[in-house]
This record gives sequence, C-alpha cells and structure tokens, in this order.
Amino acid sequence: MTLHDHRARFEDQLSPIVNWCMAHDVSPNVVSVVALVITSAAGVVFWQSTPARWWLLPVGAFLLLFGAMLDSADGLLARATDQASALGDFLDHAFDRFADVALLVGLTFSPWVPFEIGLFAIVGTLLTSYMGTQAQAVGVGRDYGGLVGRADRMFVLFCGAIGQAVVVPLAVSLPLGLNLVEVAVGWIALAGNITALQRFWGALAALRDERTKPK
Repeated sequence: MTLHDHRARFEDQLSPIVNWCMAHDVSPNVVSVVALVITSAAGVVFWQSTPARWWLLPVGAFLLLFGAMLDSADGLLARATDQASALGDFLDHAFDRFADVALLVGLTFSPWVPFEIGLFAIVGTLLTSYMGTQAQAVGVGRDYGGLVGRADRMFVLFCGAIGQAVVVPLAVSLPLGLNLVEVAVGWIALAGNITALQRFWGALAALRDERTKPK
C-alpha cells in the first residue's frame, strides 16, 4: 500500500489552492509548469546545501512539499473546471518525470548522497513510473501499486531533509554520524527498483491471464 491509496484525504486539503486558481483563471497546465519549476528549484537548493549551509535543507524540503501540493492540485483543478484532456495528462506525467530527475540529480551531486546511490535512485524512479504507464499503454490499466509511489518518495525526501537539518546542529555538540538524506535517497533507490519489478510482474501476469481467457 502506498500513499496514493489515501490520495482522496490529501486532496481535500488542497481546496484553497484549487479555489484560488479558479478565482484567478489559472489554467491546470500553468499549475503543472509552476510545480515543475518549484520542484526543480528544490533540487538546486539541495545541490547547493552543505553541512555548513545546513539551513538550505529545510528550504529545499518546503519547496519540495509545495511543488508536490501543486502537482496534485493541477489534476483537481482540471476536473473542477472541466479542462481535463489527453494533452494535460501527458504534460502532467512528463513534467513529473522532469521534476523527479531534477530533484534527484540535485541530491546526487550534493555532499549528502554518494553518486552511486543517487544514480540507482534515479533509475528506480524512472523505471517505476515507466512500468506504471506502460501497463496502461498495453491495456492493463495504470499501475500505482507496489512498494513505493511518487507521493511516498516526496514524503521520505521531505522527512530526510528536515531530519538532517535537525541532526547537523546537534552534531556540533553530540557525536552523531547520521546522514538522513543519504538514508532517504538510499531507501528510494532500493524501494523504487523493487517497485519497478513488482509492476513489471503484475503487468506480465495480467497480460498472460488475458491471453489464456476463452474467447
């Protein structure tokens, strides 16, 4: 079970953003672009953060959170204003992948994350999303299942960055060797690749079942 299974609860909290956009005639595609820019900015902030500039971690974390909120709000806005379209759906998914890569590249080239772990996280994230959309493309249906989804990744990165921002000042006086950002990205790397395999086998099983059904 991923956070996507509880999406309805979180979407209820986004009504103020949706209502503001409707009142100011902001289109869903504009919201999608702004979400991409803000999430990419979070990646840049993480890239520029260091143990000496640990205060950039919570800045990046809250940019990430705001970008994720807007990413959810664009779909709600599209449905509320009857602007849902294939183009909007395509842009939403494409911008999500660009934002994911920008965010993880920033973390990978930051001092918090070993390059190998960051690379593994990028691969797992892209494969997870690809397997989900490819299942839809072959008629199985969009797959949001598995160990981890996009909302889970954002939540873990947010917690890791905020947690590390607390740990760094404490490490001045306490012998703490924790690197919660590395732990968060490492978890995304492992869980993401496992999820990609889960979705692969799920789609494969569904396609095999379809072939064996009597016609």
